[in-house]
Amino acid sequence: MVVRGYLSGHSYRIYNSGQRNLCGNILPENMNENDKFKSPIITPATKAEKGLHDEDISPKSIIEQNIINKDDYEYLHEISLELFKRGTEFASNNGLILVDTKYEFGYDSNGVITLIDEIGVDGDFIESQAFAYLAVRSILKLPISFPETTGCSEPCSGGKIFLK
Repeated sequence: MVVRGYLSGHSYRIYNSGQRNLCGNILPENMNENDKFKSPIITPATKAEKGLHDEDISPKSIIEQNIINKDDYEYLHEISLELFKRGTEFASNNGLILVDTKYEFGYDSNGVITLIDEIGVDGDFIESQAFAYLAVRSILKLPISFPETTGCSEPCSGGKIFLK
């Protein structure tokens, strides 16, 4: 789930090409590059093969293609916005702006939705994975564990955060 607070990067390229529908979000006319959205938008993407860019997909297509069910999509939508809100607050408190970020979710072997990767990476203008730990813990009030296989005892790049 990509959450965007500003018309920047990919969203600007789409907008600049004349398209105003980005993953089901109708973008207003007369926006300029790096303008802030009234409220953050979610632009879901499907995972591409290694080396290729992820592909945009609408929530309707996600549900129609049975990638996830409607209830799980709505849950991920809500959680993604909450994570972005916290990430934005954390960034602001540290003199940074969180323009956009991608939260990658999946199901673990027990069918539990899991936040697995791409949490506030450098390209999002956040320089530490620590905000992810704080944001997830604060928002969901759920324990967070780091699998021994990652070699991490604290948030680190490539580590998985399990929502229990």
